[in-house]
Amino acid sequence: MPKKYPRFAVFLLPLALAACNKPAQGAVQAGASSATPSTEPAAAPAVTGKAFDEAKVAMIEGGAKLQASAVACQLGTQAQADAGTADLRAKYVAEGYDGGAFDRLHDAAFKQTIDKFGSASAQQKTQACEQIKQFGNQMGQMARDMQKQMDAQH
Repeated sequence: MPKKYPRFAVFLLPLALAACNKPAQGAVQAGASSATPSTEPAAAPAVTGKAFDEAKVAMIEGGAKLQASAVACQLGTQAQADAGTADLRAKYVAEGYDGGAFDRLHDAAFKQTIDKFGSASAQQKTQACEQIKQFGNQMGQMARDMQKQMDAQH
């Protein structure tokens, strides 16, 4: 990954978007799945922890979508996305949340976004990737500014 797009900035982006609940305008968005639902009822997975509330679901899905976008735009690697996902999953499991539910939420959103990028035109991909780069740069600058403020206070 190029140094001008620090890993933390690229992977903080989904959290910021989820918190604001505002996707980047014009970016390729992961919408509802176009797959036909199965007529067979799915087996209920075993729950091994507490359920995620709506806000956490939005953060997990938003994070997965931005990780997938970073991978699709070659701003990060699949290995970096996997490492970030594993860290976040471990945090939630340590807090008592269901790891399997995290996996299902994250994996579905990640795949949906990769599929969207796969079906987007070259122009749509270029536009989305440019917006992601710009936002990543803004997030990186914001993080540097916050660090300077914290350093100045100590």
